[in-house]
Amino acid sequence: MSSALAPAADVRAEVREAVRDACGAIGWTPRPGAGTGADEAVQRRFYAAIHERGWAVPHWPVAYGGQGRPLSDLLVFHNEAVRYGAPSQYNRVAIGIVGPALLEFGTPEQKARHLPHIADGSQVWCQGFSEPGAGSDLAALQTRAKRCEDGWTLNGQKVWTTLGQVADWCFALVRTGTTGHRGISALAVPMRQPGITVRPIRQITGESEFAEVFFDNAVAPLDGLLGEVDDGWRLAMRALEHERSVNFLERQLRLDDLLADLTTLVQRLEPAADLRADVVRLLADAAGLRYAVRDYIELFLSGQPGGTGINGTKVRWSETYRAVTRLGLSAAQALADPVAIETWSAAYYASLSTLIYGGTNEIQRDIVAERGLGLPRTRGRS
Repeated sequence: MSSALAPAADVRAEVREAVRDACGAIGWTPRPGAGTGADEAVQRRFYAAIHERGWAVPHWPVAYGGQGRPLSDLLVFHNEAVRYGAPSQYNRVAIGIVGPALLEFGTPEQKARHLPHIADGSQVWCQGFSEPGAGSDLAALQTRAKRCEDGWTLNGQKVWTTLGQVADWCFALVRTGTTGHRGISALAVPMRQPGITVRPIRQITGESEFAEVFFDNAVAPLDGLLGEVDDGWRLAMRALEHERSVNFLERQLRLDDLLADLTTLVQRLEPAADLRADVVRLLADAAGLRYAVRDYIELFLSGQPGGTGINGTKVRWSETYRAVTRLGLSAAQALADPVAIETWSAAYYASLSTLIYGGTNEIQRDIVAERGLGLPRTRGRS
């Protein structure tokens, strides 16, 4: 690990103790690998416990609920939490996307209004980006916001809105001007109002982590504008840069943990030469991903853009994750182990959506090809 990311031994020990104590305080038994999943109530309790110990947003300023620590200390927390088998992060949109956007672009009043409540977990946010006709092609969004006497009036629809059914606020991209990248603004929209209808979407896993959100003359406060009018695209891209570097670390770490669980499972099979060869290939893929994520985090910490390689990392992670869970399910079925089958089935079903959310893999490949490699554009041609 480079010097920029290498933590002091006392920091790692402090984090390890905080994670262990927080899990103990909520009665959580560590569950590494495919069985790490925790429901919303458990995730909230863990977040509250870890916040009490100063490690929810350690890198935020003290005035906003943080500890004023370097961002690298947050990376230590993710490493130790995953290593211990702690519940996954709750309110991840607020912490990983909205918070960084507010810290960089928010007014002093916006920061004071939202950041302390995001930090303590009392303010949950969703991300209103994708629409039925504007998913990966985000610049095609049509939800419109107009200035009114009290603020902004919104009309339109968002879809695949993670945590939409439980969120207090929405970080919404809206059309305030012309089509394309320009004319998009970012608004903080309160979700508890008559002009908003939320319809949870049931997933193949039986859960509903995201929802459709309908705006029918919904109102955002006048001071809900984040950044400048018609400059929301720049703000959103900067926020997503954070999500795909620092905030991506937890996903990469949990993939490593899942692979360790898969290796143990496959070793129970005899003979398992073919499956073991597949595991070795996946271990190599995961190692490459691990170094790529580390490189992009270092670029982010130094203030440099990550470039289109970040898009390729999302593709590699999602496809490796799906391959790991599919192989784990095959191994569990070969063992006829009902507990393992149930665990790996849930992991496999959850993996299917990773190729879609955060920008479909097809679109990510197009971005790498066109912007990174300079290849001719093919989308939209007959």
